[in-house]
Amino acid sequence: MKRFLIGGGFALVVLAGAGCQSSTTIQVPPGTDVQTPGTPATISTPPVVTSTTPIATSTKPDVKPATPLPVSAHADWKTDTLFSGWTVQHPNTADKLDSGSDEVKNGLILRVDLGTAVQNPGKKSVPNRKMEVWKLMPGDVRLTECDSSLVGKQNISEVQPVTTDKGTVFCLQKSMDAGAGNLYNTQNYVFLTSDGPYAFTFTTHSVQCANFEHPAEQCVAFDDKRDAALFPEIMGTVIRKN
Repeated sequence: MKRFLIGGGFALVVLAGAGCQSSTTIQVPPGTDVQTPGTPATISTPPVVTSTTPIATSTKPDVKPATPLPVSAHADWKTDTLFSGWTVQHPNTADKLDSGSDEVKNGLILRVDLGTAVQNPGKKSVPNRKMEVWKLMPGDVRLTECDSSLVGKQNISEVQPVTTDKGTVFCLQKSMDAGAGNLYNTQNYVFLTSDGPYAFTFTTHSVQCANFEHPAEQCVAFDDKRDAALFPEIMGTVIRKN
């Protein structure tokens, strides 16, 4: 075997066969210590560098256990089939939707006027409630995971999972918006089905009583315990019928 220097490295010419009638040229990279036959070759290798940077761990907060929704029966409530066999019971005050409206084209399935929870409102301005069922489109803000990092975004004040007695889990997202003396308190119950993501949206519209000359006589302010008490009752009726 002979060694020749080629372009800063060596080329080994190996003569093979009787009488050395053929040869093979093997390129050897620079820096390789090539030994003579009968001695092991020593090849220098770069040192292994170990990173001292710790692997980033998730900072996503733990999701709280789901809160059970109440189970209640209302003989005077209406049952509506919404999509893929899913049904909901609600007071029999559903609005008829215009199939050509932009809302329906954007996923609105059902709207129910839930009226007010204020007893004997008289001529006072009182909080009024409605329920809407939506099929959520890509990019909808309600299409978000159910963790506490959402609080503070898009006016969201509270996030928690809730579940029916049949085991259906919803992500409840509460938010509040204000403008021109009006208040809008919203609860979105978002969940994923085999037919896509949906949301049951409950909105309570009230006014800021401080804007009235005689607030006690002219206005009733929003009260979450009173005005939103009906919402979990309705959601507790949501089931999928086989």
